[in-house]
Amino acid sequence: MSLFSDFIQNTNKEVLERVEKLVKEKGIKAKLEKETENLANQCANSLIDPEAPKPPSFKGVDFAVEDQDQFLLILDYFQSSGLQFTTQTIKYESQHPNITVDRKKLAEKYGLRSYDKTPLLVQMIEQRLKMIGNE
Repeated sequence: MSLFSDFIQNTNKEVLERVEKLVKEKGIKAKLEKETENLANQCANSLIDPEAPKPPSFKGVDFAVEDQDQFLLILDYFQSSGLQFTTQTIKYESQHPNITVDRKKLAEKYGLRSYDKTPLLVQMIEQRLKMIGNE
C-alpha cells in the first residue's frame, strides 16, 4: 500500500504545482479576488439597502447534466478518508445537502468491494491500472 500512497503523494504534489502555475499564468487569483470583492459589496449593499439588487444565487450541481455517480464517488472518497467536514461542505456547496452515498449499491454497480474500507474511487483506479497492465 505504500507504493500507492507514494503515488498519491507524488501525484498530488505534481497537480498542485501545475495548478499554481496555471493560476499565475492566467491571472485567476486576481480575477477571483475582484469577483469576490464585487459579490461581497453586492451582499453588503442588499443588507443595508432593501431596495438594492439582490446578489445572484448560486446554481447547484445539475444531475441531469452531471453524472451523479461521479459526485457520489467523490463523496465516498472523502467519507472513507475521514474528511467529514469536506463531505458536508461539498454537499451544501453543490446544493444537495441531503444526498447520501449508498456505498453498497454504488460498489455493486461498478463491481467494487463495499466491505473494503478503501475508497471506491481508489478501487476503481486500481482496477483500471490492472487492466492497463494486462493489455
